[in-house]
Amino acid sequence: MMVDTVEERCDSCTLLIVSEQHAEVCRLKTLIGNFGYRCTACTSSQEAIQRFHDSDEIGIVLCDLHLSGMDGIALVQELRRASAPSRVFEAIILTGRTELCEVTRAMQAGIADCHQHPVDPDQLLLAISRLAQRLQRHQQDRSQRQRFTRKLRDLTESLDELHDAVDQYRCKSLAPSAHSLATAMPPPFDQLSLRQIEIARRISMGLTNGQIARELELSENTVKLYVSQILRISHTRSRTQLALALAQVNLAD
Repeated sequence: MMVDTVEERCDSCTLLIVSEQHAEVCRLKTLIGNFGYRCTACTSSQEAIQRFHDSDEIGIVLCDLHLSGMDGIALVQELRRASAPSRVFEAIILTGRTELCEVTRAMQAGIADCHQHPVDPDQLLLAISRLAQRLQRHQQDRSQRQRFTRKLRDLTESLDELHDAVDQYRCKSLAPSAHSLATAMPPPFDQLSLRQIEIARRISMGLTNGQIARELELSENTVKLYVSQILRISHTRSRTQLALALAQVNLAD
């Protein structure tokens, strides 16, 4: 045989064999099964569709080109259309003749390989081995991407928690002076939060949103949100009007 050892592939996937010729189904199932692959077989395209969707383990579809109602190429296309985007499988078409138009149509439909009856066992098993290895590599790549995504999500959550902890520490360190400032301010400025007071103070000093964002280690969009809140609470219409109102209560000091 021109193929790899059974142990390298027997757990990789299940093959779905589709042929209306019962004798051919039995022959292929015996040939492929004896070489270590799991096989399931059916004798119609409709049964193949049901069997495929009932088993997520099917990774290779081996079907005759000529089937009643729906030929092998159309069957593979239907399986791809009705499958979830994350499901990947390969297909091999078996045909009684090798007309160029059929081969071209099969390649355009994403069929991995075509074999002519009578099938050469060595060539067929070699093709199956290659496709099984390709599927295994795809599964490994997908698992690595999933692990990377989980690690990235965990890292992001850890950074968010660290940022929150640092922010809480900074707010606590500023709390005595900021709180005393807030309680000493007249309405409506006494309604400002500690963070809003920090930002309002810098507005009164003439800092831009970008400068405030850099000083407080916030995003500029977050600063813009705080500024709009401060304007609403203080009943002012602009940064200039806000700065003038704040100057009267000596917030800059």
